[in-house]
Amino acid sequence: ITHSETGIEIANGVSVMCAGKIINTGAPEEMCQWFKNNCRTCDHIGEPAYGELKK
Repeated sequence: ITHSETGIEIANGVSVMCAGKIINTGAPEEMCQWFKNNCRTCDHIGEPAYGELKK
């Protein structure tokens, strides 16, 4: 478990969690970008809005 992009760069795969559930899984580069597009701008932390998630 990390919030560090440096740590993610050496991973084989990455899963993004929210509210204790895995909400997306993929390659490190893909998941870093996905996290930036969906989680960094989130104003409802811990309450995923599945219908609003971007690719």
